[in-house]
Amino acid sequence: MTKYSTFQKIILGTLAFIILFVWMIVSIPDTPEQIAANEKAAQQENMEAHLIDMAVSTVRDSLRNRNSLDIHQAMITEDNIVCLTYSAQNGFGGMNMEQTALRTGLVVKYGKYCDGKTGVDKTSLARFY
Repeated sequence: MTKYSTFQKIILGTLAFIILFVWMIVSIPDTPEQIAANEKAAQQENMEAHLIDMAVSTVRDSLRNRNSLDIHQAMITEDNIVCLTYSAQNGFGGMNMEQTALRTGLVVKYGKYCDGKTGVDKTSLARFY
């Protein structure tokens, strides 16, 4: 049987205490406020993903060559307007850059709803769809 020196016992005891303390901190359940905030953030993310999906689908469905869609920028304003800047192939084979704004899948005036507005950048999500 191995005998530990007093110093080794102190070190092992200290490590055991630190591990127990960290385990207790990590295992503390979230407060109701934290749970509500997490649920609200998840709902917001789901809504934003749905809005982006609808916007990209609407634009893609309007194109001659659906596979030519290239999203350059996608933003969601605080009014839940999706502002898209994209390029797509025209009827002559060239690429046109366009801007469009969509509110719940319906096209609205880009200048009125997007020019000068700020929002959450969702370009990578739009490119995913």
